[in-house]
Amino acid sequence: MRTTLMLHWPAFVLRCALWSFVVASAPARSAAPEAGVAPFSMAGEFVFIDVIVGDSQPLSFIFDTGAGPTALNASTSARLGLVSQRKERASGAAESFEVESIRDVALQVAGVALGEFTVQSTDLSHLERSIGRRIDGIIGFHLLKRNVVAIDYDTSQLSIFPSKKDYPRSGKRVRLKTRNHATTRMTLVLADNDKIDAKFILDNGAGIAVGLSTPFVNKYDLIERMGAEHTIRSRGFSNARPTVRRALIPELEVAGFIF
Repeated sequence: MRTTLMLHWPAFVLRCALWSFVVASAPARSAAPEAGVAPFSMAGEFVFIDVIVGDSQPLSFIFDTGAGPTALNASTSARLGLVSQRKERASGAAESFEVESIRDVALQVAGVALGEFTVQSTDLSHLERSIGRRIDGIIGFHLLKRNVVAIDYDTSQLSIFPSKKDYPRSGKRVRLKTRNHATTRMTLVLADNDKIDAKFILDNGAGIAVGLSTPFVNKYDLIERMGAEHTIRSRGFSNARPTVRRALIPELEVAGFIF
């Protein structure tokens, strides 16, 4: 079975995957001639791709489907001579925090010019220590905004297709709602066969299969019902270290598929 995840906002095509909670199977098709193709590497659950910022050399970015504005590591911004115009608040999984805002930054991936955007600059050294490799930035929304992106885990290749051009269309199409993040409805199945419908963000940068928010957990008393006793400290975009609980989810249903 091939392992390819097709993403496009406001819809994405599920072809074949073993990532997170979106999976379907279909035969592979070769990329259209106009598609940009580039290799990627992985560190743990994180996908790393090369991104060109302005006229820079290729830089190492996490490709994170849950990321909003592109974020640059503060050390990378300084090395490239990019100057902040203002400060603003950004949100991570655990808190909001202050970042620098830099306008009119050109981004390019796999030979495809994505356009010029306002990007954020913040210290990502805590993530570098946690993951164990250099991180020049994090990209998500700006790559997915106008393109179809295929992540082929078998060949470690990422392909980018212009959204109005031909691209592989086999598999299951799922409508998404987007407002900086892509969300869709899924059904959580508990051990007592109780089914709970919920809205999920599609976030391959989360480093976990499924994450549930505290209000959702409290509403359905999931700590007790799922036996979520084991706790860990997580780390994300911000430097906060929230405590999270781990539990086994018997089933997750999406687009007619059961995981």
